[in-house]
Amino acid sequence: MASRTTTRTFCSIRISRCCTPPASLRPPKTWDEFRQDARQVTRASQPGGPIDQWATVMPILPDGFNNRFPVFLTAFGASLLTPDLKHSAILSPATREAITYLVDLNTKDKAMPPGVNQMGGDQPRRMLAQNRVAFLFEPFSLIANLKGIDPNFDSYHALIATPMPISPQYPSPFRTVMGVRALFINAHTQHPDEAWRFVKFMLEPEQLQGYFLGSGQLPARSSLDQSDPAILQDPLAAAHASDLSRATVVPQTPKWPEILETMRQNLSAAFSGTKTADQALNDANQAVETVLQRPQ
Repeated sequence: MASRTTTRTFCSIRISRCCTPPASLRPPKTWDEFRQDARQVTRASQPGGPIDQWATVMPILPDGFNNRFPVFLTAFGASLLTPDLKHSAILSPATREAITYLVDLNTKDKAMPPGVNQMGGDQPRRMLAQNRVAFLFEPFSLIANLKGIDPNFDSYHALIATPMPISPQYPSPFRTVMGVRALFINAHTQHPDEAWRFVKFMLEPEQLQGYFLGSGQLPARSSLDQSDPAILQDPLAAAHASDLSRATVVPQTPKWPEILETMRQNLSAAFSGTKTADQALNDANQAVETVLQRPQ
């Protein structure tokens, strides 16, 4: 048997940093506004110099892509699968527009740094800490990551947490994806009562509050997310907690990792220019349909 989830990890909030943003720059509410801002913050830090500051990064290596891409897709009102999980939705209007948007942001606007196909989850954080990118799609645990990169990094003065932009053309009740971690009890344990008491102990409010303070992860109890002073008085944590009602989960099918990997490979090809966005979409759609029609 398994416990309820003990922690949540969110890629729900766009973390932004820009030392000298244009006066007109505000946290964008829509993807159109995001693209306008992306063009403004992609620039040279020195007049006449090369471009060395970019808007954002969609890392393509699996350790960065697998958590961040579904968040982007969900906020766009798009999905890789139909609601019944039986067919690909990659050629749906929302998903087609979302993928084309992301490819154009990289290849046409040049709003991502060179080499994103070789970036995982850590390099974009380092670039954020170095003020070389302005926006990242990150969970609240980013704060601990940045402190590890640069102990002197003052996150609370340098970062703003905002909800993900949305697409008015494709409205959705969700704007982010929720990840979970859990404690499990082995069904064959010889000490089930002791194991269950330990799980309940770890889920007590006092333990979850300590876990939040020590790890930077939101508690598993939503009541704490909305009432714990340590969270409510933390502007970055509070921004994450306020987005709980707009969070969903990735499609619950055992074929999801293979489906996501198929999309990752085709998006990588579109980023590198070996495929157009349309080719990548069509190839991914065909491959995902094949995966879905294959017996379990």
